Amino acid sequence: RMLLMTREHHARGSTPDSSPVPPRTNPQSPLRDRIGTQLGRVAGFAGFLPTSRRIAEFSAPNKRPGPGDRVVYVDGAFDLLLPCQIRFLERARLLGDFLIVGVHRDDDVNRYKGRNFPIMNLQERVLGLLSCRYVDEVVM
Repeated sequence: RMLLMTREHHARGSTPDSSPVPPRTNPQSPLRDRIGTQLGRVAGFAGFLPTSRRIAEFSAPNKRPGPGDRVVYVDGAFDLLLPCQIRFLERARLLGDFLIVGVHRDDDVNRYKGRNFPIMNLQERVLGLLSCRYVDEVVM
């Protein structure tokens, strides 16, 4: 998606990854392969379904703000999570004890940044933010 920069990758009802996955022609193929093919069609990208367990793997375990903690909230698109955005999150974290980051929906980002954006879908952007050491919580 990033290299192609097509204008249609955010058209309603289709994503760059939603092209049909060719079914296996061998009916004897393992059930796991057939399920993976169907999962790729449903999820929009092969082999990954954003479940709460999968998302929790990227976040800090059970971290919550304490009673006297200063909570800081920032929001944005955070597409591709650039170094300048990491520095922004680091500085935001210095303003308080607990950083909550809001992530804009794909259609909102598409409306204000242009037809080619965001390059990463919402789940990918959320997982990128959760893997950042300065972010404590992500709001979609």
